Amino acid sequence: MPHDAVILSYCGHVVCKHCLENHVKLYDSEELQCPCVDGVIKCPGLIYDRELRVSVSEETYNIHLKRVIKLIEAQSDNSFHCQTPECDYWVIIEDTIIDSMLCPSCKVINCLRCRAIHKNMSCLEYTALQSQDENLKMTELEIENKIREGIIMRCPNCSVVIEKMDGCDGLYCPKCNLQLCWATKGPRWGKKGRGDTSGGCRCGVGGQLCHPECNFCH
Repeated sequence: MPHDAVILSYCGHVVCKHCLENHVKLYDSEELQCPCVDGVIKCPGLIYDRELRVSVSEETYNIHLKRVIKLIEAQSDNSFHCQTPECDYWVIIEDTIIDSMLCPSCKVINCLRCRAIHKNMSCLEYTALQSQDENLKMTELEIENKIREGIIMRCPNCSVVIEKMDGCDGLYCPKCNLQLCWATKGPRWGKKGRGDTSGGCRCGVGGQLCHPECNFCH
């Protein structure tokens, strides 16, 4: 066999190492398939990781490895990627009680609740700062349009603009700390406070949801 070719153990095809390098760089799937084509039928044979590692350059292999990791990460519903720029560390979050993570790679604490890094700042302070920054970026017309579309809401108490990224429909205003209902875009409770459903969200009253899009998670 020529020194610049490799025999793939899965299907037995002989592939030029230069061609294999290019194939690996251009491939966009987790499982790397043989590049050979028989007429119009593409070979379904897989290229094993152990033979790929010794058949291509270290640079090309690392390109493939990073691509596979990103694909797997994107397919995982509970994945969290460290928010430090250029840090490649990511993890599957299974414990919903934990609200922060010390990245073992870059040693920076990530807030899992906000999916951000906000050192020396609470989640409420960070959310309020983000809301203020967004307010400065948007014109009043843009704000009103987004409110009508249900993308953002104004706190009925202090009028600060609020955007919910994910999580429960029950949340607190980052400025005045009023408990809110994202589904109805209003206060969680009436004027008498907790338990008063007369003027606020009526989630659970009579076993009914407060809104068609409510997740019943208050």
